[in-house]
Amino acid sequence: MALSLKFTDAGPRAASYSWLWERLRRSRIWHAGTRSWGLLRSPAALRGPLPAAQARSWGWVAALAGRVKWPAATVAGACVLYGVEKYVHLLLALTGGEWTDLLRSTAATFLRVVTAVALASVWTIPVGVAIGRHPRWSRALQPVIQMAASFPAPTIFPVVLGALLACGIGLGVSSVVLLLVGTQWYILFNVIAGSSAIPREL
Repeated sequence: MALSLKFTDAGPRAASYSWLWERLRRSRIWHAGTRSWGLLRSPAALRGPLPAAQARSWGWVAALAGRVKWPAATVAGACVLYGVEKYVHLLLALTGGEWTDLLRSTAATFLRVVTAVALASVWTIPVGVAIGRHPRWSRALQPVIQMAASFPAPTIFPVVLGALLACGIGLGVSSVVLLLVGTQWYILFNVIAGSSAIPREL
């Protein structure tokens, strides 16, 4: 997922205005969708004076929603129970050795994630604090940060993985590097945003 974060030194501003969002909210499709959702949640949501023709058209929708709601909920609940039963059956079918492998793999994955976050924090926290606390650095590095944030991290995963495998590095270490590439920007952007929000007098 591409990240985009803008760092400024200005104080609180008014909420941003989106003409596309306003046009969407005022459209007939939006009103029809919100009203249909209200009818699905509760057929009694049909309130307010309406023309006779429109009241009749919404009346059969409300009636249909009232009839379909409980059967749909029953089918959904049955599907959930069936999935839980199959999941429990799968777990009970595992042997002791398979449970050991599963727990070992889970611990290895957890260790890789913690290692990646720790390595990413080594450089992102001091750099993020330095950029967030210095307005001149923030203004100078903002275009670079925005450009780097516009590229999703998964787009460079094949290049990084291919280079690591070409160097003879296994997938265990390569997975840590991929996690590092994907998490470091999240940490950096949040540290910059947090440090820039701290009052200068502190």
